[in-house]
Amino acid sequence: NVMESETVQTMTQYYPEALDFVVYNGIPHVAFFGCGDLTLTTAAYTKKFSYAADEETGLEHALVLANTSGIDKIKVFNAAPHSNSYPTYNLVGAALSGDNCILAGTFYGNFPLDNTVTKDKNTSFVASIKMADCSVNWAKANESESEAKCMVVTGEEIHASTADALYTFRTSDGDLKRTQNQGFADAAQCNDQYVSTVRADENSVVVFCPKLKSSGIDEMQAGKNGAARYYNLNGVELSAPQKGLTIVKTTDGVKKVTVK
Repeated sequence: NVMESETVQTMTQYYPEALDFVVYNGIPHVAFFGCGDLTLTTAAYTKKFSYAADEETGLEHALVLANTSGIDKIKVFNAAPHSNSYPTYNLVGAALSGDNCILAGTFYGNFPLDNTVTKDKNTSFVASIKMADCSVNWAKANESESEAKCMVVTGEEIHASTADALYTFRTSDGDLKRTQNQGFADAAQCNDQYVSTVRADENSVVVFCPKLKSSGIDEMQAGKNGAARYYNLNGVELSAPQKGLTIVKTTDGVKKVTVK
């Protein structure tokens, strides 16, 4: 659990702005954005965090990655404080890809995962973090103003969406492979995969299904236990056998049956 500290102070007490987790080698790993005073409590330890959150020093939002097995396995990515009171910090997905954790979300101002990048607007990002030491393999910040909506990792590709576009990255190095000018909700197909989106209270669940290839079946035949069909002597099909002489057609052939 990520918990609020016991002392509540105006402008210095925040819940985590966004939280997600993955389970790696049987151990939960937590990722969250935080501002102000926070306490992370796990079965193994308790850790307090404190980030600038007042009008004088500005708001300091940090991305925290924590291995819940030990307090020595916490990585904090700090960003420079700013004066914007209502920016969007969010995580829309955390997923394992081999020995790496793929994160997608939204930030504002200085990019916590790459301090050389600063944006004066809400900006989506995708990043790959090495699970062994929480170092950054690569981190990509969007060039356009955008808020992240959803992320799905499908093997060698990452599909990340904003409200306006769908971006596909190569998982290994973050190379942008293609962009579709539509959000996930409007995407019917992506890289030969059909996409279905279920929405509930503005949250989205996206399901990918690979396109099916033709099978090796050339012809279909009814099985030996196929349903029988009934006809009268005039060749009119009946819904059920009738009294008298009835013609019965099955997969075994045609025969006449007398019904008493």
